Amino acid sequence: MNLRIWIPLFALLIGLGTTACNQRSQEEREKETVLWYEMMEVHDEVMPKISEVNRLSRSLKKYRDTIPYILTSEYKKALTDLDKAEDGMMEWMSELQQLEEMRKTKNHEEIMAYLKEEKAKIEQVSKDILGSIASAEYTKVRINQRNKKR
Repeated sequence: MNLRIWIPLFALLIGLGTTACNQRSQEEREKETVLWYEMMEVHDEVMPKISEVNRLSRSLKKYRDTIPYILTSEYKKALTDLDKAEDGMMEWMSELQQLEEMRKTKNHEEIMAYLKEEKAKIEQVSKDILGSIASAEYTKVRINQRNKKR
């Protein structure tokens, strides 16, 4: 055969092979989507708790002038933990890359690694939020008990 025919044919085959390699299989897309929704489920469960974090923070700040000395460090830690928990959620949300955008620039392995890392981060944010709420509630109870004894 003529060389003029082989060169374009060879280039076409290389182009098709490269395009096929860049396409994600349906199975890969499903795995990415499942992991994305698992991660977002954690977010969706804890995000409504941010209003409780804010409410507790405001509520604790009202005690500022009546804190028994013995509870000062516990009070400060409770407020700090509430602030850190809220900041953690806001930071996580602001830095999260969207799945469809990642699919334009990352391969399947990169996306899966990223989503696993982000799922671990949001699970930690969830623990921080729930822990800070429990700690703040407990601190509030202790302050009220101490103030009643006065």
